[in-house]
Amino acid sequence: MINVSLLAIPIALAGNASVMLGYVLQKKATETMEPIEKTRIRKTIKNFFTNPVWLLGLLFTTFSVPAAIFAYSYGNILLIASINGSGLVFLSIFSYLILKEKMNVKEIVSFLLIIVGVVVSSFFSSQTYTQSSIDEFWNLYVYQPSVIFQLILFFIATILLVFEIVVKFSSVYSGVPNTLTAGILMSLAIINMKGWSIYFSIPISIDVTDFKFWLLGGLNMLLANIATILMQISYQKAKAIVIVPIYHSSVLIFPTIYAVLFLREWETMSFANKMGLSFSLMLIVLGILLLIVSKEKSQKKI
Repeated sequence: MINVSLLAIPIALAGNASVMLGYVLQKKATETMEPIEKTRIRKTIKNFFTNPVWLLGLLFTTFSVPAAIFAYSYGNILLIASINGSGLVFLSIFSYLILKEKMNVKEIVSFLLIIVGVVVSSFFSSQTYTQSSIDEFWNLYVYQPSVIFQLILFFIATILLVFEIVVKFSSVYSGVPNTLTAGILMSLAIINMKGWSIYFSIPISIDVTDFKFWLLGGLNMLLANIATILMQISYQKAKAIVIVPIYHSSVLIFPTIYAVLFLREWETMSFANKMGLSFSLMLIVLGILLLIVSKEKSQKKI
């Protein structure tokens, strides 16, 4: 009999390949559209949903949703978030094949740092997983420090977004603050998805009368959709090979920190694993910083 928990890893990988292909296709589609910030909302929506390439990208990113739900149902955040970093490998392949994007030396070094960080993180992440009940998760989720942490992330995301709006997405680093905002919001969506996914684990225990089911699911979808919309703006402002690693690494780092601090996943790890995971996160952060520095010189529309 197949161990269902083992299927979380290949399904997470398939979901990552799918979402990265979707991102690259959406990036390609936005290159032919009018700038979002100069277009009325109704016209922008029409431009998206009448563009076959963008719709194909949407199809691939949509597939990643059920894949993520399954993966988080049978794997902890430390493991699945680390596996999600493999999307950077798929990104490089699809960006090269579809967008014909090239990287300068700084981008290549930063890319390799992030990849090494992801591999090390995956190796040292705890693979001993015990499914929590929804009540156990909820008690940790509404724990006051947990709520404060989520509110701080939301506040930071708001400040970054306001900055981009004030400068009208025209600063030297245009796209970076917006991408970080999207990454933070998607991180918050993942936290909610982790709780929501418990309802879908076997045996499925969906209770439509449980307000926690609707709250966690609703926040997950709302935050994820806002993050997706913000990424459409970033696609018009920067190279995919720059913005997607920043976004994807943010989505790795913040949920991992949350899992360590509030979901007690850190407790199942040995000291060596804790040190290895900490080292991997440092590599990823260093890679992100190097990417942002390289942004000033490499920024150009493809």
